[in-house]
Amino acid sequence: MFSQGLNTIDQIDGRRPIYLASLACQCIGTFGVATAQSVPQLLCWRVFQAFGSSSGLSVGMGVIGDIYKLEERGTASGIFFAAVLLGSALAPAVGGLSSTYYSWRMTQYGLLVFAAISLVMTIFFQPETSQPGARGVDEIIERDGKASWVWLNPFSCVAMLRSPNVLLTVRCIFFT
Repeated sequence: MFSQGLNTIDQIDGRRPIYLASLACQCIGTFGVATAQSVPQLLCWRVFQAFGSSSGLSVGMGVIGDIYKLEERGTASGIFFAAVLLGSALAPAVGGLSSTYYSWRMTQYGLLVFAAISLVMTIFFQPETSQPGARGVDEIIERDGKASWVWLNPFSCVAMLRSPNVLLTVRCIFFT
């Protein structure tokens, strides 16, 4: 399916523009890392590259929340994180092999190719998944009739530790 252009203001807010900007930053940063001539250049481009790749987890989970029913989200997020963690597990071996037989710059060029393919596929095939009115903030604005502050408590998630399953999982991950 071909993506539509940004026709309405609702399509500017969403997940697709974040993917597009992030993948563009990742492509530019990866090219910068591959062509860096000094350590300070390498570090600056590496920060830019990381900035571009950092939205993948959070926006990816947002897309899963958009397209799957509540009962299916656990399975979808499990598959999503399995793929993410498999990539993190295989990356040192693949990077080590490519830098042993070629160069560390070839690893970066390989990342550039995959990032560019992802960018092109996002441009042409990924639709916007965030729907207007589906966010909790939209409901608050509609109820009050005007935009107002939404107060978030960052420590409210600690209440989830009352569940023994969550507590045991967090404890195992914390101590490993």
